[in-house]
Amino acid sequence: MRIAIIGTGFIAREMIEAIQAYGEEFEVVTVYNRTLEKAEQFAKDYQIAHVSRSYEEALTQAIDGVYLAVHSNDHYSMTKQAIQAGKHVLCEKPAVLNQREFDELANLARTEQVIWMDAMRFIHLPLWKEIKHSIHNEEIGEIVYVEGSLGRISQRLYRHTRELAGGVLYDLAIYPLYAIIDLLGKPVVIQSQGVLLESGVDHTVSIQLQYRHALAHVMASCVSQTQTHLRIQGTKATIFVPKEFTTSPFFEILYPDGTKVQREVECLGSGMIYELRSFASGETQQNLSKDVYEILTLSRTQLGIHYPSELV
Repeated sequence: MRIAIIGTGFIAREMIEAIQAYGEEFEVVTVYNRTLEKAEQFAKDYQIAHVSRSYEEALTQAIDGVYLAVHSNDHYSMTKQAIQAGKHVLCEKPAVLNQREFDELANLARTEQVIWMDAMRFIHLPLWKEIKHSIHNEEIGEIVYVEGSLGRISQRLYRHTRELAGGVLYDLAIYPLYAIIDLLGKPVVIQSQGVLLESGVDHTVSIQLQYRHALAHVMASCVSQTQTHLRIQGTKATIFVPKEFTTSPFFEILYPDGTKVQREVECLGSGMIYELRSFASGETQQNLSKDVYEILTLSRTQLGIHYPSELV
């Protein structure tokens, strides 16, 4: 698969390093950044033959798809532009800012017969697949409670700026929320609380999700360090993924008698190659993403946050 990398930040570097280490079936044809010097340095660092001087130029190259690693406020418009050009799109989270944007792009991708995928690395990792396998085999019984915590002290501009569609809900809370919705589906009741920065975006959020036979809780912050864990409590045992659960090489099964079983799961590098392979094969988990963005939209409405760039 021939791709263009759009954006040259740390996550784009993780992606190309994964491709060069494990993705011989992928070819990076070109790179684009609004700052030409950054694109040229990126191309030099990773031996990319072509540097595009505009996004439009990148889309005219001999590529099958694009990997979007730009600020969140540009995700919707740049994804739409790529889909209309007939290109597959792997977009860093959040792929969109609300449910309406999601529905529009999903319909457009179907019409143009291209793949559009939210780059949620965690749900494609071998660790997550092994956890779901353990749950499917009823090792922990029926799930009654799931708790996900993810937080770090960060001064990154995109996390604190409304114009860049910042805020912890879409930047960090989305990870445990994806896990919960993947396990339990859509909740019956959602209650969200948050503390906002002066810029108008959330720096700490708490989301309570109620199901008919289970409860779940998400806590995330970009101004405080949390335990960054994932806990899945069942009627027989509990699965615990310690700090940091999105990159942990192992998980634990904790039994009522105090017994603890640790299971290590092999992962290739940072794990980005797995989401890329899912993207290339068309395993987008679009229904899961649709549910997640519906819940994120409702949660953000409860928090009273609006972004200037979003389609409303």
